[in-house]
Amino acid sequence: HNFFVLVSRALPHFKSLEVFNRLEQQEKTTTNLIKFPHLTTLILYDKHINYAEQFLCRTHLPCLVELLIHYEPLSTIIAQHPEEAKNNCLKIEFLHFADDVSTDPTDPLLDFFPSVHR
Repeated sequence: HNFFVLVSRALPHFKSLEVFNRLEQQEKTTTNLIKFPHLTTLILYDKHINYAEQFLCRTHLPCLVELLIHYEPLSTIIAQHPEEAKNNCLKIEFLHFADDVSTDPTDPLLDFFPSVHR
């Protein structure tokens, strides 16, 4: 968490961020909201689920339009934290799954992403 706070402050104009870390976060502080005001693309393929949870539920991402993630962690996060993840998912237009999951256009998970091109 502290690392991402530092990154967001030092590089507030980041447009793309890729997180690689299969290890669980040791410090899961939730007091400070992390803000990436210009981030448009977030890549969360090879990471522990709590990094995805951190970004989708406890980070302000007002410009996020592209998300690359595995299907199962995303499904779990949305099922467990729908209200927290809602704001960051509303504007996503491009949703890519890392695990060759072909989603049916009627998949209820896609209802959470009203802007996604189907």
